[in-house]
Amino acid sequence: ENTNQLTKFSKSDKMDLRASIANQTDVGLGITKRLLQTEGKDKNVVYSPLSIHVVLSLIAAGSKGPTQEQILSFLKS
Repeated sequence: ENTNQLTKFSKSDKMDLRASIANQTDVGLGITKRLLQTEGKDKNVVYSPLSIHVVLSLIAAGSKGPTQEQILSFLKS
């Protein structure tokens, strides 16, 4: 059966998923902008915004208190 996987989610779930994707995109673009304005200004730079997001999410999951709050705030989570 070729049904769209997104149709199995409620409207609220779809909005949450879209908001999450938008937040991840904003964070990735923010990191890119900062990197290009500083370290990557006159250099060739290769990096993965998704990998950075995953690592920071893992660190947030293992942290508590203000550290966790700051990381989640940065990730817009």
